[in-house]
Amino acid sequence: MLYGAYALHGLNLSTPESSITPDKPDQLVARLKAYADEHPQDTVLLARADFSTAPPTTPNRRVLDRAVPDRPLVIHNTSEHALWLNSAALKLAGLNEQPVKDLDEERGVIRDASGHATGVLLEAAMQIAGRARVPRESRRKSNSRCCATQPGI
Repeated sequence: MLYGAYALHGLNLSTPESSITPDKPDQLVARLKAYADEHPQDTVLLARADFSTAPPTTPNRRVLDRAVPDRPLVIHNTSEHALWLNSAALKLAGLNEQPVKDLDEERGVIRDASGHATGVLLEAAMQIAGRARVPRESRRKSNSRCCATQPGI
């Protein structure tokens, strides 16, 4: 699954003390890069942030790609009604220029003028990311690093 309980695991970019949004792309990229560097064993990175869900002001996957180009990155919207994915997460979810067969899900895939998914998934389209599975080999590597220091696991 590409998204989960960020409260238990992940980066919160939207707190009462501070909020880093796509309106501050350099600051957002720097914080996400730092988080990725701090969590090299995480196969999928999760975060929470406030971002626009109303086209044409929705953010683009390219901002997230600048921060984390090599691993899936999933940002939960603070409303919990949208996700923002980088290109690696879109690929893992099987999203490309082809429409999704389920029309309810397709309606929630924000696409650019060329038909490519921008990275923002609304409502029912979030299920697409929820069904994505990290390849077994990646999970094994992540689990072996995680559990190598815990006797009996």
